[in-house]
Amino acid sequence: MVRRLIFSVLLLSLSTIVNAEQLLKQGVLQVYWLPVWNDTGTVNTPELHYRYFVLSANHHAEKIVNLDKQNSEALLTRYFSPVPENFLKFKEGHLERSGTAVINHLSSNTECDHHYYSGQLSKFTVGTDQHFDINVLENAAGCEARPYRLLYTLKSGITDAHFKQDPDVSAKNGAMITADMAIVTLERVNQQWIKAAQYDANQPDSVGKNQGFILLSQLQPLN
Repeated sequence: MVRRLIFSVLLLSLSTIVNAEQLLKQGVLQVYWLPVWNDTGTVNTPELHYRYFVLSANHHAEKIVNLDKQNSEALLTRYFSPVPENFLKFKEGHLERSGTAVINHLSSNTECDHHYYSGQLSKFTVGTDQHFDINVLENAAGCEARPYRLLYTLKSGITDAHFKQDPDVSAKNGAMITADMAIVTLERVNQQWIKAAQYDANQPDSVGKNQGFILLSQLQPLN
């Protein structure tokens, strides 16, 4: 009787483990650098994060699974090689691969009126078709659409700043940047310059029409 009870408990445990592991076909794995600023907003210590967009038959995001950060650097080289040099050098931005994921310990929660999932990535198989619209998938994440985005405003005291047409102080001026303007990073050019745009929440990707290059030394973080 005792042996039978122990055997039944073991079977139940195995069943729980099997049910906790889910094969999620047709999705997109994203890795991104999450900005983590110190209290004074002077030092950013970015962290690697992963999430998996489960796609529906019409290629929309059916589920968004935030993944455990264990072995994050190993996952980066395993699934995203060759990793772009600037992604590692500046620790900014995001990368994607489509494929099939096996996820353990899948659970769900609700934040800012959106349903999110969390779990641990057990296996990912890179697919052959890498055609997808990451902007459409990210928009389905609501307030967590683009957690990698770096937002800035002008530093106090800077009154004459413009988007430049090229990353050069002598380049032609574009639109003026005002003190109350939020600026979103589009691309890191080098240690001194970024390509950026005026933040516009009314646009699908929050990127306004005023765009260009700007010196990082003129900006302070909003994140």
